[in-house]
Amino acid sequence: PGPTIQDTLYEYTRSGQLVQSFSIPYPVSPIPITENARDVAVSPDGFAHVYNGTFSPNMSSLNPVNGTWTHTTFPGWSTNGTGGYGGIAAKGEFVFVTDMNTVGANEMGVVRFDRGNSSATRFASNIDPIDLNIGLDGLLYIQYPGGFPAGRALDVYDPITLSFIRTTGFGFTDHRSIAVNSAGEIFVVDFEGNLQKRDPFGGLLSQVNVGGIVTDCRIRDVDLSPDGTLVMGTAGGRV
Repeated sequence: PGPTIQDTLYEYTRSGQLVQSFSIPYPVSPIPITENARDVAVSPDGFAHVYNGTFSPNMSSLNPVNGTWTHTTFPGWSTNGTGGYGGIAAKGEFVFVTDMNTVGANEMGVVRFDRGNSSATRFASNIDPIDLNIGLDGLLYIQYPGGFPAGRALDVYDPITLSFIRTTGFGFTDHRSIAVNSAGEIFVVDFEGNLQKRDPFGGLLSQVNVGGIVTDCRIRDVDLSPDGTLVMGTAGGRV
């Protein structure tokens, strides 16, 4: 991405065949060099929602049938420019995004967009999150903090009532992205390319190295499909 180059959203089959692609518009031209597309989530209606930006992000929502985009933002919403920061997740009519404390935008926590009534709410404002995930158990998992070591803790919330449930930790080491299965077991990747499986309270169950510490091999994102398949993306663009 750059000041005049749009990011691109790609749709692939599981076998790796490209289905279609869409240029991700940023609603200001020229595009500031800081404003990159960071994450994507698909809501039950098939719309794709992109975490579109860094210090001035938008929730950019794509109707894949007709290719139209809409853009929604929120006062004080931002994230640190570190690669892998900025998470988005969807549940029903709600879309959740991480919100970090950055220079000029001193708010932090999670912003929940309600697509049903076009409102938005900030909550969990006591943490500085880098990623989040709707687990297959239906709960919202928020990974924090930024800095180093990053992502070493999780707060768990009810995504409907926004009630706090519990805190989980991974120890004093650097972690990045998270995904959660129907049993509440947590899949998390660390900065050395390890995929870890942890119990709902953070205890390590198993681990395998899938990336390595070479910069373009580091895992930046992990997601879990309902059939139990894990998918990971690296800094170098591999899946």
